Parts: sequence; C-alpha cells; structure tokens
Amino acid sequence: MILIDINQNAKHPNHLKVLNRKKGIIAKTAFLKVGDYQIGDSVIVEAKEVSDFIASIKDNRLWEQADNLTQVEHPILAIIGKNIWKPFYFSKSRNVHNVFYGALASIAIKFRIPVVFFNDEDDFLNFLAVIDRKLSKGAKSIRPAPIFRKPKTLRERQENCLTAIEGIGIETASKLLDCFGSIKNIANSNEAELQMVEGIGKKTAENILKVLANKVKEENDSN
Repeated sequence: MILIDINQNAKHPNHLKVLNRKKGIIAKTAFLKVGDYQIGDSVIVEAKEVSDFIASIKDNRLWEQADNLTQVEHPILAIIGKNIWKPFYFSKSRNVHNVFYGALASIAIKFRIPVVFFNDEDDFLNFLAVIDRKLSKGAKSIRPAPIFRKPKTLRERQENCLTAIEGIGIETASKLLDCFGSIKNIANSNEAELQMVEGIGKKTAENILKVLANKVKEENDSN
C-alpha cells in the first residue's frame, strides 16, 4: 500500500487517482509524520521539485526534513523536474550551483539518504508503484536488512532493537514501547496483548515473542 500525506495530496490530487489506476496498487491519503509518501512499513519518500529543493535549502527546511528522514528504515529523496537548470538561470545567487550540489552531497554522505532524479511526475509515480510491488513480493521471501538510524537517546536505541524483528518498523516499535513501557515488558507479554497494538497482527506477534522470549538453543542441540 502507498500512503500519500494529506498536505501532499492537496498539492497533487491527481497522484492518488493515477496510482490507484495502476495494476495491483492501492493508494490512500494519511497524515504522515515524516515525508510525503509511505510505501509499506519502512520506505518513506520526500518529493521535491527542483525549485522547491533550492528554496528548502535557503530557508533551512531541507535539513530538518533530512534529519526526520533518518528516523526511518529506508528514506528516499526524490527530485522531480526535467530541466534542473531553469531555476538556476532565474536565481539571483551566483553560487546557486555550488549550493545545489553541496546540498546533494550532504544529503547523500552526511545523512546517508539516496537521492533519485525524475524527469516528470509520471516517472516518479511509476517508481513508487515499482517499489510497492517489490515490497509486496519480497514480503513472501526475504526481508530487506533494516537500516538503523544513529540513536540519540535510550528510547531510540530500544526502538532500533525492535526494528531488527521481522515486520517491525520505527513507528510500530514506538507504539509497542508506548504501550508496554520497556522491551522486557514486551518480551513478557503474550500474543493477544501484542495484537492489541495498532499494526501488530498474529504473525508479527509470533515473530516478536520468537525473538524476545525464546531461548537460543545450544549449538550442540541443533546437530
């Protein structure tokens, strides 16, 4: 499923319709704390046209948004626009080129966020659809290795620990800790209690208890 932030949907109401017309894609609007689009439980995409990207550098929005993106497993920054030089031409700043590429370097290196360019909105929406299909297909095989954020607090370290469990993203980990208070309490819970948390189904509850509550067998026991 693809979730579109309500503010982004107000700017681009056609995106919801276009995505829902694509085979096998379900798109809905939601209030997203981070980013403009959420795909599955772990991919967050921040989308910007070239002019908006430059403006966000000038008013420092970009750095706050980049910091927020690092809080999720798989962040992506999408820059949309065929002619990236047009905003440069009309800019009053002589250093706009250096500022543009310097910001891209910081996003990629300092924040470790992939940056992808698209010619137009159609290309971008096709990209979202492809990710959604791959995640849906991959859910039946192998889960991608989570990308942990750099924790700043004990709470964030606890959330990172929980995201190592299949089916748990940062947001779900946060809900678990809000509900149970600690990883120890989560481990001492049962499936029924875990399934009372929004986003936790039977399979995920089983995975949580399998990882947190089961003892690891001695190597000799498995031989």
